[in-house]
Amino acid sequence: MRIKLVLAVAVIATLTASILPGIASAHDFRVKPKVNLQLLPDNPVDDGQRVALAGKIKGKNFCANRRQVELFRRDGGRDTLLDTDRSDGDGEFRFRVAANSDMVVYAKVGRLTDRNYNHRHVCRRSKSEAVTINVAG
Repeated sequence: MRIKLVLAVAVIATLTASILPGIASAHDFRVKPKVNLQLLPDNPVDDGQRVALAGKIKGKNFCANRRQVELFRRDGGRDTLLDTDRSDGDGEFRFRVAANSDMVVYAKVGRLTDRNYNHRHVCRRSKSEAVTINVAG
């Protein structure tokens, strides 16, 4: 009887020692990356000229690398999706847009969640400051 009690205590101690570190290492990680966008070349541009918009996602590698980035034109009502791109390993992305009239654009990344074991990493959605494209003439 005494051997069974010692064996049961040893099993419980082993299970406790193996489960507690797993619980202690569980975490919930949330961050909002910063999205930058700039116009190349600078304003004003000619009517119909194709302009480049370059940007970078700044934040943890998980939030910046290989993320889908959307470029929107700000309209009076619902904003218009102009193009999409995927950021590279450094979080950089690029768009080319034909500027037929003055417009205000911004880049946006959606929410991203990665769950594995006891971890959950969440990159909140984010968007850049608005960039104004002025067309001369």
